[in-house]
Amino acid sequence: MEGKDKVRINLRECLGEMSGLEIRGREELDITGVAYDSRMVRDGNIFFALPGASDDGAGYVDEAVSRGAAAVVARDNVSVPGGVSVVRVDKPRRAMARLASVFFGAPSGDLRVTGITGTNGKTTTAYLLCAVLEAGGRRCGLIGSVEYRLGERAIPARLTTPQSSDIQSMLREMVGSGCRCAVMEVSSHGLHQGRTDCVDFDAAIFTNLASDHLDYHGSMDNYREAKLGLFRSLPAVPGAFAVINGDDPAAPAFMESAGCGKLTYGVGGGNDVRAVGMVPAERGSEFLAETPWGSFKVAINLPGLHNVYNALAALAAGLCLGTEAEAAVSGLGSVRSVPGRFEPVECGQPFHVIVDYAHTEDGLRKVMETARAVFGGRVLLVFGCGGDRDRSKRPGMGRVASDLADVAIITSDNPRGEDPLAIIEEIRSGFKGGEYEVVPDRREAVARTLELAGEGDAVLIAGKGHESYQEFADFVVPFNDREVAQRILAEMGYKQ
Repeated sequence: MEGKDKVRINLRECLGEMSGLEIRGREELDITGVAYDSRMVRDGNIFFALPGASDDGAGYVDEAVSRGAAAVVARDNVSVPGGVSVVRVDKPRRAMARLASVFFGAPSGDLRVTGITGTNGKTTTAYLLCAVLEAGGRRCGLIGSVEYRLGERAIPARLTTPQSSDIQSMLREMVGSGCRCAVMEVSSHGLHQGRTDCVDFDAAIFTNLASDHLDYHGSMDNYREAKLGLFRSLPAVPGAFAVINGDDPAAPAFMESAGCGKLTYGVGGGNDVRAVGMVPAERGSEFLAETPWGSFKVAINLPGLHNVYNALAALAAGLCLGTEAEAAVSGLGSVRSVPGRFEPVECGQPFHVIVDYAHTEDGLRKVMETARAVFGGRVLLVFGCGGDRDRSKRPGMGRVASDLADVAIITSDNPRGEDPLAIIEEIRSGFKGGEYEVVPDRREAVARTLELAGEGDAVLIAGKGHESYQEFADFVVPFNDREVAQRILAEMGYKQ
């Protein structure tokens, strides 16, 4: 990422406390940008040779230098021509966060930044909180799974939590566009890899904890520990606060980790922000929110109990950030839908079609229970599991489908480097009854499910949500569940 001007950086001053620091060459440099992709290096950049699961940036140092890198930061010693500084440090990702913050002028200090972490609900909570803050008159930037809103422009997201230099660049653009607040989805990967280091969070939200990403973290303890890092980073100063789902079994660990003000939310007694008298509707819920600021009637346009929790989290954070209650309630009600989250597909068909990102056992259960409660008819599910990801959740998702779907169609998600049929077989191992079919081709599976639907039924297309592609071992193809469903419905004779 590049800035408009050169910035003078003293490498030792910036990185002096980091483990294993060694510097060869000049320690004070005029830097034009920060890069971790050798193809994006420009003259005067610092290049970070980041270690990865399948590739190592150290193999691209020569290319980075040939493109004009003024310095290289790596975990191991690397050879470079004279005149190029080399920084060896044990954790180059964390070093990149520090140097990027300096280069972009520590932009998080000019924003009220809220980080949201948890297994499910991050995206919806982020959209709701942005709406709450903007209803209160403050322009808000967003970094999340679906898109990055940077003030004047929005771009599709590549990672839920981008690399640290990208985060710092985006925050600086938000400031330049007049944003006063930023909301960021914070993934466990991002926390573990230090991508959010040097972001000064004013607030953190914990949504829930369920099994996911165990392929990366190895255990639920490690997974939880990564997420706790966001709360440990909160400063113990007035104005900083943690908003925690008090009904989640992991809540005590998050309460203990935060050294600042704390607020719990949920539907159970004893929570600081609580929903009572919930009235579900086809397109949302109404409830009374009891809070330390008073009690307010809230109406949201997102159905399901899980979205009541998401709304409570956004309401609590918005009130803590100084939004007036009337504006906060208005902001919650202004969100009509969130891309790929219980998103309807309407083409005049006599049954309901919903696209949802649910890709964990907990997420799938919640969205299926919501579909049954909202629509009342049969629930027909089409879903798969991603390849090269947490295999432990596949039987569990199969079990949920077996328990809750009237008809399940098992198909491919993003198989990546795995055999799609092998993934499907692991999903099938969780089935303990119920009606299901195996249709490996995802388009054919969606078509088959739509063909089986009758009047009043709900077809749930789960797993990919907002994604616009399907990823195989050696290629990626365009694939958007919503658009595919629309085309198939049109072929069936239905009109929008």
